[in-house]
Amino acid sequence: MSVVVLMIGIGLFALVPFGLLLFALVDLLKQSSEAWEESGQSQLLWALVVIFVWLIGPVLYLLVARPALAAASARGAVDDARS
Repeated sequence: MSVVVLMIGIGLFALVPFGLLLFALVDLLKQSSEAWEESGQSQLLWALVVIFVWLIGPVLYLLVARPALAAASARGAVDDARS
């Protein structure tokens, strides 16, 4: 029984970071190029960070770049509404 629990634990330990990586990559690729330009962030650089800095990269993207992109998108929407 303990071997099964150990295997499940190891599987979850591997799947959770992989799921986080996939979520961050999909979110990164869904952002518009205008939002990237407005925020002053580099989409290619963040993609490389997410992929190669495997566990910390997705967390950094979600904590640093994603809020900046959301703010840039909101600013862009406000600017478009004023035009």
